[in-house]
Amino acid sequence: MSCSKLKPRTLYQRVWEELPLLKPWLSGAKDDHAYCKFCNQYLRPHLADLKKHATTKKHLDAAKVVGGQKSVASSFSPDFVSKTKAKSKRRELRFALYCACKTSFRALDPLTEIIQSEFGGREALELHRTKCQDLVKKVLAPYFKEDLLKDLACVPFSLMVDESTDISVKKLLAVSVRYFSVKFSSIVTTYLGVTELEQGDAFGLVDGLKKVLGEWEIKAEHFVGLSTDGANVMLGNHKSLLRILQNFFPNLVHLRCSCHSFDLAAKEAVKKALPSHIEYLLRETYNWFAHSRQRQAAYAQIVDLIGVDCMEENVEDINNNVLDEELELEEDTEELQKKRKVLKLLSLSDTRWLVISDCIERVLSQYDALKCHFQVAYEKERCHQAKILHEMFSDETNRLLLLFLHPVLKELRQKTLLFQSNDKDPLRVFQDLEVYFLSLASKFLKNSVLQVNDIEDLCELNIDSEFCMLSDEDVNYGSAFLEKLKTASISYQDKVGMRQRARRFFKYLFSGLQKRLAGAFALHAKIKQFAMPDFKAKEFVTSDFPSPFFPQKAMELAEIEEKCHQVQLQTWKEKNTEKFWLEVHNKQDAAGNFPFRILTSGVLKMLVLPISNSEVERVFSQVTLIKDKKRAGMKTDLLDAILFCRFGLRRLQIRIQDFMPPLSICNYNSTIYEPEAAKKDEATKPGPSSLFNT
Repeated sequence: MSCSKLKPRTLYQRVWEELPLLKPWLSGAKDDHAYCKFCNQYLRPHLADLKKHATTKKHLDAAKVVGGQKSVASSFSPDFVSKTKAKSKRRELRFALYCACKTSFRALDPLTEIIQSEFGGREALELHRTKCQDLVKKVLAPYFKEDLLKDLACVPFSLMVDESTDISVKKLLAVSVRYFSVKFSSIVTTYLGVTELEQGDAFGLVDGLKKVLGEWEIKAEHFVGLSTDGANVMLGNHKSLLRILQNFFPNLVHLRCSCHSFDLAAKEAVKKALPSHIEYLLRETYNWFAHSRQRQAAYAQIVDLIGVDCMEENVEDINNNVLDEELELEEDTEELQKKRKVLKLLSLSDTRWLVISDCIERVLSQYDALKCHFQVAYEKERCHQAKILHEMFSDETNRLLLLFLHPVLKELRQKTLLFQSNDKDPLRVFQDLEVYFLSLASKFLKNSVLQVNDIEDLCELNIDSEFCMLSDEDVNYGSAFLEKLKTASISYQDKVGMRQRARRFFKYLFSGLQKRLAGAFALHAKIKQFAMPDFKAKEFVTSDFPSPFFPQKAMELAEIEEKCHQVQLQTWKEKNTEKFWLEVHNKQDAAGNFPFRILTSGVLKMLVLPISNSEVERVFSQVTLIKDKKRAGMKTDLLDAILFCRFGLRRLQIRIQDFMPPLSICNYNSTIYEPEAAKKDEATKPGPSSLFNT
């Protein structure tokens, strides 16, 4: 019925729409008429007539039909709107995480416009750099931080601390943590925080560490170990970070970074025992080709004529240096030799000095070709630098020195890579280090000295006396070096001088490792019996459970000893040390209890000890990638948030494209744009849950 045929005697009242009987279907129409949404019919605006219409059979049948369908209005209900917004917010968070991990925030502005123009306007994506930064700082980073906080609560952990200066000349303190994760049932190493230092002394480092740890609810009794480099501000005898922390934590175990120790010991030995022009030769050889395509092309022609000594390095380890993939199908060896590319020479590093071993390997493999190239370059260009390099390559003593250094430094380089890994058994790694240390000692120390001194005694041995060292003729220099030395066209005095230099190098290298690794060897002597498979054959007594890893009360030690014997008698699946003790830790008896945790709690403290500072060095590598010249003004809070996102994904073992933000973090609103309240000075002081509360 049309509304024109109805002549209302009263006006339509909007309050009728609030009555329970009329609310689902009643609405107003033009000319002050009423309208039934169920029956699609205009009605006279009289309350009695409307109530009567609600009870008619036609209306009731229409209400049943409409009731079984989803109305258009339901699409705008709070539940539907919240689900739609959650989907949109999840999309925004995924884009924000991608920007935090892979690109800059400014790159999002044009990308958002492209997505809107191609995929449906603002409904597709409404995200620009300001909102993106706030999402990273106030939504994503807190999510990863909270997840780490839950995983870190009430478990043993160790810290790795280091300081550095970024591109904006700000001094930063970075902290990483190594802990036992109940969630993943493994030992995890990850990022914990970064802060700006007001001053670079020991007290400034302690204040920075308090800032980083202030919001983490971790207990002092779970703080097991600390790893730093060998800087005086870190572990000096008086005012240093270590000495101040030991006032708070008397049982704190400190480990000097082994990677830094290897670098410094080798660098010091080369500087004291070998001529300085060795580094000059390697550095200037690289610089000669680094920025000249013409010189590289001329050298490639010489390589095609002369060849190289060794070109069987792994293709994956060389950047554009070996054969193209299609050359494997070539049968003509002459044509293949012409298409062979030149091995790229490597540059020395000021911070990672042992990279020199790789530089030496590349130069030795192309020694004759380089010698010929610099001769041709001098004759053609009349360049003084080429003349000097040609003379140095023509000197047989330089080649002999490189041959001597190569195996020694390469072995140290491999040990450095071993300590940089996070998935290696720390107890077995220290055993390998002891083997290397004893092998180095056997090269130049008398056998009688090695027989009466264990590794801890060797760390305290005074090797300045000639009494304990072998003579120049008896030192083990390596067969390759000795064979080249015999056939070298140099005088007898030069050969004697070469052996003396090599002997002094062994002495200084051993002395450098002595003073830097003595603490690590002493600690390993206490805990090495818990490494597999030695643990199975060991007969334990109460003195084999050292402090601070195990309680020292007699009754508890007796119980730990008994549990240790029970573990040895059982059969276990895992052979790796870490996995073995995690299996023992999670072992349940018939009653559902964990009988061995009084033993495994101490062993897990040993396993969380950091063997190097490699993880915190990775943090600074990420800082260098994030804060480049164009982003030098980035504030520390945003830098910290980006680092939490990057390392959080790695800790959770999730790729960026696989990360789906949970609904719990999709409820953000415009409050993310509000500036954070200024932190008071009291915020940096230790609170009731602070690690430094004593």
